[in-house]
Amino acid sequence: MIIGHKSASVKIYATPNRGVESYTVVHHSDGIRERITQRDFNAAFKLAQSIAIKTGDGTGDVLLLNGRDRLIYERAVEVASKMGVDLDVLASRFNEAASLIGGPEHLVPKSKEPLRQLA
Repeated sequence: MIIGHKSASVKIYATPNRGVESYTVVHHSDGIRERITQRDFNAAFKLAQSIAIKTGDGTGDVLLLNGRDRLIYERAVEVASKMGVDLDVLASRFNEAASLIGGPEHLVPKSKEPLRQLA
């Protein structure tokens, strides 16, 4: 059974376990397939509805990055972490610094100049 809301879909599978009927709710979160098992169909159905609504309305925490985009994001988060700030703060500060010195292409060469020449 598929429970859908807007562009989100959550599947419910009947999955017998040791002779007892149970139900597995399957959805994707942060690019990872998640499975939650419920013994009662009504509980599984309500859970699937809740997940589908949150995901479809954009209130769930879902970000799917693959390949190059994921690599870029992970490297950026690592750099921000080393600086002790969140990624959005680092990007904002980079933008501010670059605009002060005439663009991002001047940021690294200017930072290597002695501080007395920047004043």
